[in-house]
Amino acid sequence: MSNFQVFKGIGSGCDKEAIRLIKEGPKWIPARQRGVTARTRKMIPINFKITGN
Repeated sequence: MSNFQVFKGIGSGCDKEAIRLIKEGPKWIPARQRGVTARTRKMIPINFKITGN
């Protein structure tokens, strides 16, 4: 996986943390079309729950 983008960021370091979590996650199996590895795009929603004191 490469070319990570945040579409609706909330700032405060959460955007960087979301990208870090995706990069450190388990290995993905690449998409295949007619037996050949194909490039695809995937949008993964990540929800943060921020609590105050």
